[in-house]
Formats: sequence, structure tokens, C-alpha cells
Amino acid sequence: QAARVPSFIGAALQIINGAVFIGEGIMQGTGSFLPLAVGNIVATVGMITSLKLLATPETFGLTGVWLSFTIFNSIRFAAVALFYQRNGPLAPRNILKAERGI
Repeated sequence: QAARVPSFIGAALQIINGAVFIGEGIMQGTGSFLPLAVGNIVATVGMITSLKLLATPETFGLTGVWLSFTIFNSIRFAAVALFYQRNGPLAPRNILKAERGI
């Protein structure tokens, strides 16, 4: 019974995890290691903070661990999405720069 909610959270996370792993793999392939590292550092800080707040027996316990893992992967997903929208080689502004020859 105690693992029912965490199992649903874990199943739902697979959608986010797949996108994160693909996005981070492409970032590694393009040599974008600094933005990848910064995103993971921010995600780690977010997870550690949420573990301290959510994963105690007085709060959510095991479900709090999985909620913290959700926060970790959501921050990683946001970092990947931000990279591709702003700074990545396929970001709209970088495509325009390449077309203009800048």
C-alpha cells in the first residue's frame, strides 16, 4: 500500500525522463558541456532541498522521495528545453545567425 502512489509517480516520470535523456545526449554530442553541467547542478540543488523538505517521515516519506525525483527531472527538462530554445545550435536565433552568415 505504501508504494502505490510512488509507483504511479515513477511511471509518469518515464515520459519526462525519456525527453531529458534524449536532450542531454544531444547536448553531449554537440559539446555543450557547460550548460549541461549547470543544469544538472541546479537540478541537484533542487533535489537536495526538496528531499530535506518532503522526504521526512513527518511529511511525505517515500512519496516525498519520488516527488523530489520529479523535481530533479523537471528542472533537468527545463534546462534542456531552455538550452534548445535559447542557446543551442538549433535555437531560432542561432539559425538566423547562420543564415545571415554572422
